[in-house]
Amino acid sequence: MTSGYHTRVDAFRVALLAATLRAAGGCRTEAAALLGLTRTYFQRLLVQHGIQEPVAKIGSRCLTATHTHGRTP
Repeated sequence: MTSGYHTRVDAFRVALLAATLRAAGGCRTEAAALLGLTRTYFQRLLVQHGIQEPVAKIGSRCLTATHTHGRTP
């Protein structure tokens, strides 16, 4: 076997974080919610694992069902 437990767990975490961020269209708030994490902890994990997120367009906002502030997304 070429990789140990921690290497495999880290690889799984990176894949999970990246896939969730893609599924959320790059919206960190939505991705964090999908995983049941706070946005700040999710952001910390992205930095820790060196995951680059797509740069959002200026003025764009993530609007999810739980974060619409009364607006329809």
